[in-house]
Amino acid sequence: MKSYTLIIYILLISLLAGCQFVQEKAPIHAINISYLDEDILTITGQFSLSTYTQQLTSLPSGTELKQVDISFKLRTYSNDEKVDYVVAFDFINQEAVAMGPKGIHEVPYVWLDTFLEHVSIQSNYDYITPPTQLITIKDYSFKPSYDANWYVSPSPNIRYNYYTSNTHHNLYHSDTLELHILNSFNDNPPDQAVITITHDDRSYSYDWTLDTSLPKPIGEGLNHYSIVANWVNDFPDFSGDITYTFDVEVILPASYTLNGHIFEPGDCMAIQITKPRDLDYRIETETYGKTIGLFYYDTELVGLIPLDSRTKPGDYTVKVYRDSNNALLETIKYSVIEKEFETQQLTVSSSTASLKSNDNYAKDAAKFGDAKTYSVGEKLWEGTFLQPVEGRISTEYSVIRYVNGNTESSRHSGIDIAAPTGTPVLAANNGIVTFASDLIISGNVVVLDHGYGLFTSYVHMDKIHVEDGQEVAKGDIIGEVGSTGYSTGPHLHWTVWKNGVFLNPWKFIAEDPLAVFE
Repeated sequence: MKSYTLIIYILLISLLAGCQFVQEKAPIHAINISYLDEDILTITGQFSLSTYTQQLTSLPSGTELKQVDISFKLRTYSNDEKVDYVVAFDFINQEAVAMGPKGIHEVPYVWLDTFLEHVSIQSNYDYITPPTQLITIKDYSFKPSYDANWYVSPSPNIRYNYYTSNTHHNLYHSDTLELHILNSFNDNPPDQAVITITHDDRSYSYDWTLDTSLPKPIGEGLNHYSIVANWVNDFPDFSGDITYTFDVEVILPASYTLNGHIFEPGDCMAIQITKPRDLDYRIETETYGKTIGLFYYDTELVGLIPLDSRTKPGDYTVKVYRDSNNALLETIKYSVIEKEFETQQLTVSSSTASLKSNDNYAKDAAKFGDAKTYSVGEKLWEGTFLQPVEGRISTEYSVIRYVNGNTESSRHSGIDIAAPTGTPVLAANNGIVTFASDLIISGNVVVLDHGYGLFTSYVHMDKIHVEDGQEVAKGDIIGEVGSTGYSTGPHLHWTVWKNGVFLNPWKFIAEDPLAVFE
């Protein structure tokens, strides 16, 4: 018999005859039987104690037991006089004694079964409670839920079976799969057990060993742990099956990636946040002083970062912050290399030059309104962009232009493609028309929103074939080449724009800026 499972130490009480019984090792535990006293266990009507009351006075004298495994306090009444006895049992030697006012008497060992049949074993025996399991992950410990089918045999002929469960939900959150999960029991470990981890509807089982560490979580998401433990001990121990359960949810931390590390002025940088917790991020870089919008791209977040054509070569960083508390989460290094742009001397007539007056700029701005202010929060474009019209490239992107000999230069915001008047102009990619009208300086203009704040503009057209709010697909005809507004001949002025910065259209024809994230 395992002493830590059944032996219940008791304080043997002083009886009326002054007979003293010393306390065994702590803790104190006793089961009281009575049919009158409401302060102790009442079993009135379950069986009669009169037989035992009569026998106790005539039983032969006995000696103190070598060990006491269980005891009962038996209260009897004779001629209205209350008499207390302690009936004690030794499981190993199968001996029993009653200790009363006239000393110690031998008691038939079979009395044990009779007593046990009439008491609530679950209410009175702490030791039959199923072993408590403790799970420890890092510095956090908790008791898992359990479902027990438990048997206790306090005597060879008595066996108790009861079901008990505790279904409180245990969920541990982790940001890593590298967890050291400790498993311990308060009394004794099971004789055998099988550990099953369920993840993404697949189960992985492991035989239990004496090693107290449990297997690591299988993968990201919910990992359900089930430990089916079995005790196979016989009398006077307990036996049964217990299923312990708990969950570990793994949410790996976000990671941060750029679509490259070396860029040219006019490029469109992009950042992806993988496994974002929410939208509480702020992106900053030295090359762009405005807010960098983040958008969901499937389950990830992406943001486009425009590099102005005037960006100086050098080493820079993108910094990712938790916006709510300004905590720095990541720093990513990148470099901008030098790119030379052509210089152009342009001569225009005085009537054409006069179009670029402050008054005309103001009128155009009022009419243009919010055409590039609001963008849909999804990626409308697919893959690389089309060159919207075939023809000779008359002016490249970001050419440094001097008009009519002026010493102050300007940058060409897009590319000019010379073509005959009436040549069809195609939508460079899928988008929504946000502006389709005429302006004083730019002539007939169409603006397409491609999502995520990315816009393309088609300028100086002769005719417009779309209207505001219309959805267009890559390759749809949206207008015809012309020479309206500030123009020296039929051509299409085509620009790509993101948050106030004109970008190099050739880069979008060569590659989708988000292609590396797919």
